[in-house]
Amino acid sequence: MKGKLFSIILILSTILTTKIVLPDNTLSQSCPHGITIDTYRCQDPNEITKTCGSPVYAGYDVQLLCGWSGGSCVSISGWCSNNDSCIYNENAIGGYCTCTSSPVDCNNPGGGGGGGGCDTTVPSVQSIEWGADTVTINFYGGVGGTRNDIAFGSNKTNVATKCLVSGVGCTTMTNVSSPLIVAGDSFSDGTVYYFKVWNIDGACTKTSEVKQDISSCEISPNIINLNMEDPAQTLTSEVVSTFVFASSPTEVKVTFSSDDMGVASVDPSSETNSYVYQTGVSPVGVGSTSLRSNTYLDNVLSCTATSSTVNVNDAGGISWWQVIDGDITTNEDLSSDVPVANVFIDDGAGGYPGVPVYETSLSVVPGTTSSTNWNVNTATIQPRIFNYSYFENLIPDDVIINDIGSLLTGGVTSSDGYEWYKVTGNLSIDSLLNLASRKIILFVSEELNINNEIWVTDGIGFFGAFVGGNINVSGEVTGVNNPSLEGIYLTNGIFSTGIGTGNLFIRGSVSTTAGGGINLQRVPPENSNPSEVFEFAPDQILLFPKSLMFKRTKWAEVSP
Repeated sequence: MKGKLFSIILILSTILTTKIVLPDNTLSQSCPHGITIDTYRCQDPNEITKTCGSPVYAGYDVQLLCGWSGGSCVSISGWCSNNDSCIYNENAIGGYCTCTSSPVDCNNPGGGGGGGGCDTTVPSVQSIEWGADTVTINFYGGVGGTRNDIAFGSNKTNVATKCLVSGVGCTTMTNVSSPLIVAGDSFSDGTVYYFKVWNIDGACTKTSEVKQDISSCEISPNIINLNMEDPAQTLTSEVVSTFVFASSPTEVKVTFSSDDMGVASVDPSSETNSYVYQTGVSPVGVGSTSLRSNTYLDNVLSCTATSSTVNVNDAGGISWWQVIDGDITTNEDLSSDVPVANVFIDDGAGGYPGVPVYETSLSVVPGTTSSTNWNVNTATIQPRIFNYSYFENLIPDDVIINDIGSLLTGGVTSSDGYEWYKVTGNLSIDSLLNLASRKIILFVSEELNINNEIWVTDGIGFFGAFVGGNINVSGEVTGVNNPSLEGIYLTNGIFSTGIGTGNLFIRGSVSTTAGGGINLQRVPPENSNPSEVFEFAPDQILLFPKSLMFKRTKWAEVSP
């Protein structure tokens, strides 16, 4: 490191003090303003023989200024190239090698400049694909080389030198091919990363430009509920990177927008190099709209966030929601504006309430949590993701998949006692679905729109909907004392209760995967009853098909 620092100081000193003298034959010769050469370095010496080997390629190039000196066009400063040699030195600490770092002939850089008959071509980093568990790096490796090496990380300076200067924020891999798949846990959310590829061929090695990209840019919360008189609520981007000279010299700009400024406005509309990146969302008019965010790196669009939803209710509307007999689990906040003398979780038939489980905060004022005030403040960790794909892969091969046209009238019941339905795309249920004793399993790959009631006979009938997109309930589906919907509803997206003034009563279970949520949209004119009620239905759990249950293998020693 001391030798490199000395080289940098020497360059600056030489540039500031060297007087360039032009020879008499200047007019008959040319001298370029500068050249680009590959950088070489000396390795550690052989401590036994106290000798140094030849310089080795350092993994990066450098631009040198050129000028006339003694009738030759040479680099103004010396630099370590493969035309040099390494000299053994010794001090109180031990032996070390230094490069002769001679000036380079600018008209014939030879091996030091990567010229002289080289047939390698320049590689390039083409694109980065950010997956849930892996990151795919697509690159063109060039031709003429013996292999491709790559460096990537959050420190641009270290990536540019293939982690030679430091391994901080830098990972290097040798002899790679495209596409290169890297484990996702090597990257952090909302961070700018840099990528560079080498086409290796000794002195003829060529390198790509450094490509930059950002790992993610999602915004939260994904659902915002506001009344007209409410103050602005904060919308936050997960982007964490900002401009840092040398290590992360990228200008980061995050923009925020509202699809309907007549419903909600955002201020500010953008933040540049100012982590945390946030904006305020203010109510403007009653309705629902989407909030969006884009991230630009050096004024080039690099990432678009999944939109958030904001619901603005009438100032006179009072909404709160309630659970009966069941538990509630979330890794975020739990909040309901429960009126005085009311509870968030009411007792079930057994005389006890459920338990709210939350990671950050619980707010049910001015009411109370439940008759026992039980609650658990903890994060819940589930290594297995129970989403649409998980359950879809469990569909038995021997069941009969009915045509969706038979859903209202009745289809063929498989040997397990259930009617199976599967829809690729969207599905709307527009008519009353009174299933009575039927047991229905419905898979919908995209959106499920529920525009009418769904009922079953308690303890006998079953309804289970597994949805790859959102579940949207119409605001016209209402009920105060009797369930509007019954069954188990699982969605990869958002479960929206629908904009309306009527109450919604669901008897069963609603589950969303990470990135989804429950969008509570009902706003009744008065608050004597909760806007939405979710009542636990043990019969629906007991009637859940065994073929879709999580299976564990138990090994036990048995007698022979």
